[in-house]
Amino acid sequence: MKFNTIIVEDEVMSRDALSSIIKEIPWLKLVGEAGSVDKAIKLINENKPDVLFLDIKMPGGTGLDILNNTVPVPNIIFATAYGEFAVDAFEQSAVDYLLKPYSQKRLFMALEKLRSRLFDKSEAQIFVKSGNQMLPLRLGQIDYFSADKDYVIAHSGEDERLLTTTLSALEEQLDPEQYIRVHRSNIVNVHMIKTMRRHGDRQMKIIMRNGAEIISSKAGTAKLKHLIR
Repeated sequence: MKFNTIIVEDEVMSRDALSSIIKEIPWLKLVGEAGSVDKAIKLINENKPDVLFLDIKMPGGTGLDILNNTVPVPNIIFATAYGEFAVDAFEQSAVDYLLKPYSQKRLFMALEKLRSRLFDKSEAQIFVKSGNQMLPLRLGQIDYFSADKDYVIAHSGEDERLLTTTLSALEEQLDPEQYIRVHRSNIVNVHMIKTMRRHGDRQMKIIMRNGAEIISSKAGTAKLKHLIR
């Protein structure tokens, strides 16, 4: 399986070096490169890549401007000379944040994180009760879970699946580094968070990649901040 990949980088030498490495990786397929904000937005919206290597500052704006004007990209590796954008990057559910000038060893570490997310997480599954059956539930594309009385709803894009379980029982089966209970009624997949912003007293408004908005509790906010750190 190959994952479509786009590089957004305004420095030609850096872009060429990264491109040559990506072309040698059998599970990545380079489908385009861009050196400016406008071209990047067009390229991403046309190709809907699985993976994005993204610089922060470039002609016409920033990498964050690009993300605000494109379809969601589930796997982003930031590569930039500006360390002050790290928190904003990880609020975009970044796979990694490479600070220039980075070594080839550091790049390969980021690629290993990416490989782990693409393969290990996307193939992970749990068994959940649905009616009188125990059915496998693949976790990689689940945006979040919400409680509905004696049931749980698994939200994936616009699709919903009703599970005969409780949120607490489900939480025990999930990877706590990827699935965080941000409220007594919601567990979110941190890889599917688009952005977060402050909301009230020690709360956060979480915008998921499918457009859903979730308000965290104070305890949930603490968990999110710990994750970012």
